[in-house]
Amino acid sequence: MNLAIKQNTKNKFGQYFTPEVVANFMIEMGDISQKSKILEPSCGEGVFLALLQKKGFKNLTAFEIDKELAH
Repeated sequence: MNLAIKQNTKNKFGQYFTPEVVANFMIEMGDISQKSKILEPSCGEGVFLALLQKKGFKNLTAFEIDKELAH
């Protein structure tokens, strides 16, 4: 994603953004079935969602409170 938010910056909502390499590691360690229903309650820049989609997951639901990030 090409957003103008620095990865190491804490914003007004106290969010911290997970680097792609860390998100990928967490997904791999999770041993999650592609048939699973996945809820991302604080999707931020969508790093986890993008990686899950690339890996073939389809049943994804996401929410983001920050209107600057939500799209």
